[in-house]
Amino acid sequence: MTASRAVAALLWCALAPPSWADDGGELGAVLSHLRPGEKARLEQALGPATFHPLYRVELELDPAARKATGRVQVEVTVARPTSGIYLHARPNAFAPNAVVLSGVAAQGKPAALTRRSPSVYRVELPGTVPPGTRVRVEVNVKAQAPLQPEDAGDINPLALLVPKSHGKSDHGAFSATRNFLQLVGVVPVLPASEEGAEDEPPGVGDIGTSVPAGVLATVTAPAGWRVMAPGRNLGELPGRDGRVRYTFAAAAVREFPVFAARGYERTALEVDGVEVEVFHAPGAHGEELLAHAITSLQQLEPKLGPYPWTSLKVLEAPLTDGAGGMEFCGLITVASSLTGSSGGGLAAMGLPGLEGMVEFTVAHEVGHQYFAGLVGSDPLRHGVVDEAITQYAALLVLEGAHGRKVADGAREQQMRAAWHAQRMMGGADAPADRPSGSYKSEGEYAAAVYAKAPFLYDKQRELVGEGTFFKALRQYVDTYRYRWAGPRSFTEVLQKLSPGNAAALEALRKRWMDGTHGDEDLGGGGAGAIPGMGKLPGGMPVQGLDPASLEALQQMLKEMGME
Repeated sequence: MTASRAVAALLWCALAPPSWADDGGELGAVLSHLRPGEKARLEQALGPATFHPLYRVELELDPAARKATGRVQVEVTVARPTSGIYLHARPNAFAPNAVVLSGVAAQGKPAALTRRSPSVYRVELPGTVPPGTRVRVEVNVKAQAPLQPEDAGDINPLALLVPKSHGKSDHGAFSATRNFLQLVGVVPVLPASEEGAEDEPPGVGDIGTSVPAGVLATVTAPAGWRVMAPGRNLGELPGRDGRVRYTFAAAAVREFPVFAARGYERTALEVDGVEVEVFHAPGAHGEELLAHAITSLQQLEPKLGPYPWTSLKVLEAPLTDGAGGMEFCGLITVASSLTGSSGGGLAAMGLPGLEGMVEFTVAHEVGHQYFAGLVGSDPLRHGVVDEAITQYAALLVLEGAHGRKVADGAREQQMRAAWHAQRMMGGADAPADRPSGSYKSEGEYAAAVYAKAPFLYDKQRELVGEGTFFKALRQYVDTYRYRWAGPRSFTEVLQKLSPGNAAALEALRKRWMDGTHGDEDLGGGGAGAIPGMGKLPGGMPVQGLDPASLEALQQMLKEMGME
């Protein structure tokens, strides 16, 4: 029996026990996604792997109809007495009934399903179960992805610095085009915590996260379509009906998105026990994306510790509303508008100062493998915890690969210029550490979280010195690997390593995370102002900005007909 057949048989055995099989079966397949030594680190953080959550997934894709149907079984060991299990179907926060759950069973018996909000469901258990009980819930899944306009992923120059400022957006995470189907959230997941069990994504920032879990999945698609998902590829099995069944096993992942593409190519290379795969539209940019991903891993591992999985997948995807990429455990997406596959892209636009956007985006998304892939954090309540340090990790990639001058240039263009662009558009200077739903717009969120807050790490690095700062980075990842970090966690690690600077480190954290000192710290003339350009149309005053950022902003305004 092939590996694909064996795992498929395990998935839907009618007599499957409410626990994992031994290391040679389900558990062994899942743990094969981890690099040597990682199982010990995982179990040190979360206990024996047999107690970890497990998703068994079986899906049928119909890309022409933009549909997916199937069955998902969730196993979880409860930590407290409970009478119900929450499941999050996040796409429903953006498209009503995008993912419909039905046919629910709990512990092998029919169960009631309560919808608490558009994307939050609760499965009622047959009575209250005690702590340590292994609970098994099964649901039918029927998903319908909205059709994405063919030009939805085209980049507006200003969207690079000022994302969509109104309405909810998932940036195309759950959508379809003629040749690409992206189903982020098609598998309903457990909430990250009891506290956030009924949180609804506000449409600003990331849509949520879950607890690290194992996944065994089979996904069937028509011939000519390639299925991609996190995890180790266990096999592809053609059927007599012309359809192909793909099998995946994933360990310690926080969600399980599913993608399918037609006409894509694969470019891959194994480096240090990690198979780096790029799935992309035809073109030479596959080699470029591969090189950037490998460089990012090679630069971050010595600083942050071992990358945990045996694979890293990079997908070119038609993202929308200014998104450059998305991150999942062991898989990232990069917007096709950046690479030029959508017919535009940065290369076609020729904007000055932005040629490194693809490299920076890949570095940022690979940085997310650590934050919040390994170091978990709550994106709805404290989105800055992972995003700001991930921005800084991207700078560290550029610094290590190309030198401090290149990293400094990226800092000016990706962060300082983005801050000024948001202020130019009238956005407020907001505290960075706050619930994502409290931001007035995604532009305001991006300016505070992606542009302003990362400067904290520069200031803390200057204060404690190179050796202590990089020791703290590694210790931060080691301490919170597979656990949960909060807005003070990194500063607390630094304080322990540099107790004489404890008060100054906390003062810096408060200034950059809780304060509104952006104009003072980053320069600028306040809302409505573009530094260095004299006056905007309409007479608003402006002040000075570095030449590279100024040139980029001037060219953007020219492209928009605003000069």
